[in-house]
Amino acid sequence: MGKISLISLFCFCGLLTVSAMAPISLDQPPEAWRPVLTRLSDDAPLRASFVEYRSIPAQKQPMEYRGTIRWSPEFGLSLAYEKPQALVIHIFEDTMFISEPGKRLKVVRDRKRKAAMAFFTRLFAWDSAWLDENFTSEGALDDNGAWQFTMVPLDGPVSRAMTEINLRGDAQALQEIILNLKGDKTIQVKILEQTRPAFFTDEEGRAAFPGIDDK
Repeated sequence: MGKISLISLFCFCGLLTVSAMAPISLDQPPEAWRPVLTRLSDDAPLRASFVEYRSIPAQKQPMEYRGTIRWSPEFGLSLAYEKPQALVIHIFEDTMFISEPGKRLKVVRDRKRKAAMAFFTRLFAWDSAWLDENFTSEGALDDNGAWQFTMVPLDGPVSRAMTEINLRGDAQALQEIILNLKGDKTIQVKILEQTRPAFFTDEEGRAAFPGIDDK
């Protein structure tokens, strides 16, 4: 509950050097990991500011995006981008809704994107059984509660979209997501201030989850 500040990545990586990566079952974790995974599986609505960096071979510098993440078990995941331009992506089950100012709502039900969409909704819902079925995972945990996972997709739809996922966080929450995609593309999402549980007004909910009225 309340706000959680982003920890320094430099300090965080330093903390984790004391603990070696080891295989871990996300569905049946060792005792030491249970507080972390219990926190991740919190089903209370989430609101968090974020900064996202996208790296592709054709660009010398990563492209930077900023916005707000919202998630609820009822409405799914919303990425409301504010910079460089306003754009809302709402993912609910296997459908993506894209909302841009002055344009009609775009509905995407693409088989090629289904695996990636499933990953994001399952990640923020922390569906440990699904994650365990689709990834092999290694983790490191230090005495202060800082942790990281490296997740490699097993053969299947998810592996055709991405090659590796790195998650980092502390005793309170998930702090960073790094996706290594096919074609040497990388998406890095740093989650900044977080509020959980978050309360969404009707106006905020309709703006953040535009697919609500489309279902």
